[in-house]
Amino acid sequence: MTSNDKIKYISEKLEDSSDYYSSLISRKKRDIEIYSGNFWNNDTIKTYDRTGRVCSSFTQYSKFSNAIVSPFSKSSYHCEIEDTDGTYSSIQEAIDKFENDTNTKYTILCAVKNACITGTGFMVLSIENNTIFPELVRDVGQVALDPNIIELDCSDAEYGAIVTYISIAKAKRLYGKDVVNYDKTSLLSSIGDQWSIPNDSVPLVSFYELNEQGSCELTKVCGNKVIMETVELPFKRIPIYRICFNEVIRNNKVDYNGIVDMTKDIMLAQSIAFSTI
Repeated sequence: MTSNDKIKYISEKLEDSSDYYSSLISRKKRDIEIYSGNFWNNDTIKTYDRTGRVCSSFTQYSKFSNAIVSPFSKSSYHCEIEDTDGTYSSIQEAIDKFENDTNTKYTILCAVKNACITGTGFMVLSIENNTIFPELVRDVGQVALDPNIIELDCSDAEYGAIVTYISIAKAKRLYGKDVVNYDKTSLLSSIGDQWSIPNDSVPLVSFYELNEQGSCELTKVCGNKVIMETVELPFKRIPIYRICFNEVIRNNKVDYNGIVDMTKDIMLAQSIAFSTI
């Protein structure tokens, strides 16, 4: 498979993910806006006839989310082997060191809080300079996933990706001027409604897929270029992990919502009342 064919293949997979998940992700992004205090966006103002009127919001979501997540911070996640006779003590020491060196507990805690707010929290096991470390995915819109997954933690996914952006100037400096076309487009310019590429930016994609032997492979692409050829990782699953809050069904799709979505109607009534005081 040529580099162009590989990028086109990845682009198609991203489009498949976007077709399935984009509407669900848009809803979660709106939940984050509401959590952040921006209840009254243009659509909400128009829908509830608040144009030209006071639009105040009164939110205590941060207090609620902190209360829900607090037990996890007091007794944070820790991987421990059942080992009554100390046979695996050296392995346990290695696990403890990994968790401490990579701040694993805090990363998981942040993912749990994201799940509490929007319904899902994501983290990924990244690899840099032959070092594996957990990394929080701060924006749910960065994640692409196999639409056929069933397991809560995405352990049955056949592929997945993390999509970020860098400036065209930086991409050219790092990867060459031909990373984009003369009109600033690239082979990754059309990857689905889920991603709105910022002006003068280009997608940077870490694409994971299981091979025929069941091992995970990673390919990194940026615009028109494969910037890291496919390598086999020491995983038997896609290293994107999902933490879920409350399961719901929307448009015949399984989804997960959090405290914002569960209390939107109450927040609407409260905000209208607060705005009329």
